[in-house]
Amino acid sequence: MGKIYEDEYELPFGTKRFVATSDILTGTVDFEFPFRPYPSDVMTGSTNLVIPMVYKYDVATGKEIPYSNKNHIFFWCGNRYFYSDETKTTPKTWYITSGGTPVAWNTYPCVNHLSSLDKQDAELVSDLNFDKTTDFYDDENNVIQQYTANNIFQLWYGDYFTNLYSPETRRVTGKFIFEPIQISQINLTNKIFLKDSLFNIERVNEADLVNWKATEVSLIKLVAPYNKVVPPAPSYTVTPNEAYPSTAATFSITGFVSTNQSEVCANAATIFNLYSSTNPVVDGSSVYYDSLGTSALTTGTFFRQTTTGTTFVGINNLGQVTENQC
Repeated sequence: MGKIYEDEYELPFGTKRFVATSDILTGTVDFEFPFRPYPSDVMTGSTNLVIPMVYKYDVATGKEIPYSNKNHIFFWCGNRYFYSDETKTTPKTWYITSGGTPVAWNTYPCVNHLSSLDKQDAELVSDLNFDKTTDFYDDENNVIQQYTANNIFQLWYGDYFTNLYSPETRRVTGKFIFEPIQISQINLTNKIFLKDSLFNIERVNEADLVNWKATEVSLIKLVAPYNKVVPPAPSYTVTPNEAYPSTAATFSITGFVSTNQSEVCANAATIFNLYSSTNPVVDGSSVYYDSLGTSALTTGTFFRQTTTGTTFVGINNLGQVTENQC
């Protein structure tokens, strides 16, 4: 599947091409990682059973055989219910033998470059791909939220590239008097304040490790700050072979949803089509993204029904909410 993607888009799956508009740094720089992205697709005959695509069909043996010898990185997403359709209304079973006896299963173990295939809010999903990439199941399933800003480029390397290649970036070169011991203490991540701006060290030229010396240092202006970010982690609420849940959410509603309370209070958050155990939503109601109640509003997520003025917050993995006024 990765080869198909590369032939069509001229880029390997899960990567990003960054074209700089600044001429301070020139040439091409390739950043390579020891792990490969993890393309996935739906299993044949379904639209919701998403599995890794690191195998191909062997006509000679009639079997699916692995074709990739690269190391892949992925999330353990936990167990997913074995629904065959993207709306999760058609439960199916699959079988695994135990001592020669077939045992029916309602769930399957899921791994993916996304931290979750069941959360609808992009703010609650992380992606181990370098940048947002359309995965191969998109043609069969548009319900899964697969585009999130919580990817490697936008969370970490985006600021790094901005600082190097932004039109606002400036290089300053000067000579600084260094004591030999100071050379050993220099860290290229150190921030240096000059006039009204912060700079990072690009390089130190011909430092002397024995004598005091005026040493040439090249600095790059820091345009975007580097901030510590903790992206969403997978959450595990479904146990292996857990029974399919009964229909818990019966009322179709719409509501503002966000992990940012201010956005919800200002009616500026994204509006989602949701399902609730009551209408209107009240303290103790359960709110879901799907009609079967399998994808619950996540703990710490704020919610306001578009037809009321009451703001709630998710309090557990069952989708239950409690009032949390603005």
